[in-house]
Amino acid sequence: MNRILIGLIILLLACRDHPEANRQTNTWIGGEITNAQGSQIELLDAFGHQISLLDLEEGKGFSFDVILESGGYYRLKNGDAFIPIYLSPGYQLSIKFNPDKVEETLEFAGRGQESNKYIKAYESFEQVNKPTYELLLAKSEAEFLVEARRYRSKSEGFLSKYQTQNFNLDPNFIAKERARILYAWANRLIRYPEAHLYYTGEDDFAVSDTYHDYKKTVNLEAIDLITLPEYQVFITSYIDSEADLLIKKGDKRDHDLIRFDLANQLISEQEVKDYALYRIIQESLQHGMKDQNESLIRNFAKICQNGRMRAEIKSLTERWKNLSKGEEAPVVTGLDRMGNVFELGDHRGKFIYLNFLGI
Repeated sequence: MNRILIGLIILLLACRDHPEANRQTNTWIGGEITNAQGSQIELLDAFGHQISLLDLEEGKGFSFDVILESGGYYRLKNGDAFIPIYLSPGYQLSIKFNPDKVEETLEFAGRGQESNKYIKAYESFEQVNKPTYELLLAKSEAEFLVEARRYRSKSEGFLSKYQTQNFNLDPNFIAKERARILYAWANRLIRYPEAHLYYTGEDDFAVSDTYHDYKKTVNLEAIDLITLPEYQVFITSYIDSEADLLIKKGDKRDHDLIRFDLANQLISEQEVKDYALYRIIQESLQHGMKDQNESLIRNFAKICQNGRMRAEIKSLTERWKNLSKGEEAPVVTGLDRMGNVFELGDHRGKFIYLNFLGI
């Protein structure tokens, strides 16, 4: 008995000293790139955050090992090429592509290939079948709703047919793809009222009292869909549309403040709330620091529980503060008329004429 206890203690200590022994899932993605753009390849999560970065060696492939808790949408980035992929625990996905000709050269193999081949097939389906919504947005409400519903049904039919022909498709992936079609449809309906005004100039236009009933068919707090691009668009679009309704009713507050308060009030799922507030602050900071940004950022830091999102907003805020009036200018390098490299700080106290070519 004592020997058994001693053996168990040694085994527990070994596991503690080697964290990798506790890994429950190892998801692998790798492959080959032809004519790579640059010397690196990135694996990005659904929020655009870098998960891993690899240096590419000529003639050799790439390989990522990641630990996943559930299935979700990711992207591979090489140069200007972005490849949407779906990964789930246990996938061993192999990819080949040429970043200059992704559509023609992209190939998948290994466990998880079925899901990713569907993504590629659906993109081809959209290219042929997706209606030109700029034209639809100018149509009457009734005509628009018919066309939007028709394309949704056509997309659902494509998924069902593909599922029948490829019975190995991941059931969790199928559920997410059905949600993709649903939320893509909802996003089009959210966009219609304001976009119709833009395309037609009909100042007296207003949707019917029942138009917004479609919001009852979708879920603002679908936490399991947080990595789905169409759902992410829906979150921000929904908050924007609710803010616009408040403004039309006479709310005089700043638009970003209204959106921030709505996201905080309407969303209880923390991960969804984090994303909604993160996007609102990120968009608010695109054009610099405004007076109300300070309070929004402070509130965001208190509410958001996603450390990476908090860090990114903090970094963005600090960069804008460094450019504010009275702050020391950042390091600027350039070429003089003779082609020599210089730093702006080398000419402190002097008047400098700068020519920003191509701007």
